[in-house]
Amino acid sequence: MPRRAVTRGAAARAAQRADAIAAFAAASFGEDEDDELPQQQPEAGETQDDELSSTPSNAGQQEGDDAENDPPTAVVVNNNHDTAAAPAAPAVVNNHAPSNRLVRIRDNFNATGVRKKARSKSTFDGHQRNNVRFVLYLYEHNSELLVDELRHQLDDANAEPDYSDVVSRHPQYVRRGGKKSLDERKEEFRQSLLRDVISDALGNPGTTPNQQVVDFDALTANADVFVTYLTTELRKADGGLNKAGSYLSHRSSLVYLFRRYRYIPSREFEADLKECVEGIKRSASEACQAGEGNIYDGNRALTWPLYLQFNRWFSAMGGKEGIFACVFAKMCMGLACRSNNTVQVCIKHMKWEGDAVEIPFAHSKESQTGTNRVKKLPRSLHGNPLNHDADLFSSLFDYLALNPEELQNPEQALFGVDTQVFRDI
Repeated sequence: MPRRAVTRGAAARAAQRADAIAAFAAASFGEDEDDELPQQQPEAGETQDDELSSTPSNAGQQEGDDAENDPPTAVVVNNNHDTAAAPAAPAVVNNHAPSNRLVRIRDNFNATGVRKKARSKSTFDGHQRNNVRFVLYLYEHNSELLVDELRHQLDDANAEPDYSDVVSRHPQYVRRGGKKSLDERKEEFRQSLLRDVISDALGNPGTTPNQQVVDFDALTANADVFVTYLTTELRKADGGLNKAGSYLSHRSSLVYLFRRYRYIPSREFEADLKECVEGIKRSASEACQAGEGNIYDGNRALTWPLYLQFNRWFSAMGGKEGIFACVFAKMCMGLACRSNNTVQVCIKHMKWEGDAVEIPFAHSKESQTGTNRVKKLPRSLHGNPLNHDADLFSSLFDYLALNPEELQNPEQALFGVDTQVFRDI
């Protein structure tokens, strides 16, 4: 039976397709670049049967005769055949553009940027709000503890506030259902002016302050000033007590204020403040047991039936929004992580391990610097073909089918959204 020869052009095209598939698999699913190369295609004049034959063919003998007059070349032995060695596979070159988030991280990797990354932005903003509130309290109750420059600035802003805009908008505010009186809204406007002056004096959080605001030596001479602020200013509208964590956050903000101004308080002040804070925590805990607010802290856990119902609602929505919500919810649940971590998952992070997909995280909420190796171990995502409402892979397939461009750049975020943009949705 005649044998059909494989042309040189067909062999080249087959090799190109194999290289393209191997490169895509390496970029998308983390396959090693030194995996087994595709089987060498037979040259022109050879047949596929010759490659699999255990006896030499005439074509192979002819090539052996011609080789005596040719320069020596590298050969490989394949089933008793001397065949020209396959050319080295081209190296996989990463020509993908870095993600927008990675570009921002690289641009902010400088003396100013690394100072801002010592804490998260939300932590810096919380310290800034608490410090502004404390300095405003000092201005209204212990103004002698402020430096003269800031006190004069606050006096100028507090001298004659312009309430014309508040007065003109108050009727519209009442028509929309507002409950506050005109005097209360004037007081809020006055305090907002003072907060702006204090915030400008402190400067952006995470940077060097613009000017001195407090006489720290006079403040730390008596710890009762700050303790009185905690016990009188930080109360609910009805006079109730807050959770102990609220008072601890303000204590941490005071320490952050000291650190920003490179001030080291005395040991006597630290010991006195520590003792008072212990009493505040016990009082807040006893108030919770006596009926103040709720005893449990944090958010309540999402039950499994309600989670499945959410996925059914997302699937019923249809469209890109519903498919995105469904796969995002399933990935958050499967990874047991926050949405801020899920939105940073890239295609290159996904690795097949058995019947599961593993995704590691470089850092987490508990280990933001990435030094805890246990926290960096990959987390496994399994499918559930028996329950579509809980199956991740079917939803992931739907998402990638509607967004095939996500596979073009493995270094971009899987969900194609910027972290800050995602928070603003």
